[in-house]
Amino acid sequence: MARIGFTPAVVPLRALNPANDTVEAGRYKATTLSTVDPDLAADNIKLTVDIFGKLGTVVPGGTVTADMATGSLDDSSYTPATSGMFDFQIPISAGFHVEFYSTAQTTWYELPTGEPQEGSAFAMLVPGDGANLRFRYEYGPANYTAMRLYLSTGTYERLRDTTLAAKASYTPADHGYFCVGGEVGDDIMMRINAGDWTTNYSWSRVDASRMYSPIGDGTNLQVYNNDASITYDYVLLRGSPD
Repeated sequence: MARIGFTPAVVPLRALNPANDTVEAGRYKATTLSTVDPDLAADNIKLTVDIFGKLGTVVPGGTVTADMATGSLDDSSYTPATSGMFDFQIPISAGFHVEFYSTAQTTWYELPTGEPQEGSAFAMLVPGDGANLRFRYEYGPANYTAMRLYLSTGTYERLRDTTLAAKASYTPADHGYFCVGGEVGDDIMMRINAGDWTTNYSWSRVDASRMYSPIGDGTNLQVYNNDASITYDYVLLRGSPD
């Protein structure tokens, strides 16, 4: 039986407004957010970003800069002041080194590149953040050319600067282009998963005469210490376009 003199409260029926992010108190009909605002779509969201269940597919753009630095090294080094991917050329091969700085160990570790052929460009791009990388020539004098490729949306970082215990590994969770350097150890290596991490993989030792720098997708690459008893220091650099 209805109460005499009582008027039930009426809860207003409201609609979501795509022009702002305020949700007012009230009743709402069942709907989807992408119906309210069609701009909530995968092709409007940055790659890997999830907004209300919509996983973005947009690869961010950016400006590209390519520039060159020249100079002379006489038992000295050149450290780029800016970030990017670097290529290096020097007309004399013996005594040329590419080195990473370890903030954890306060020392420079060499990238075991081997020696570039005399008069030819250093064949491997190396990511630098303006502090973690240098090119050193232990003799001299010799002129050099350093080429830099920089994408404004890119990442150039010292991803890891730590130790790796015996029989331990580190697998980067991020994609990118990687370079590793560290203490000389016969059993420190970079491995690419070609099926499994036990038998079906390719590898290159950190102290090898020529070190390759693989591209990783967050699952297929790891730094591995195959030694049964020794812990080694290492530095891992990463360059990525996004």
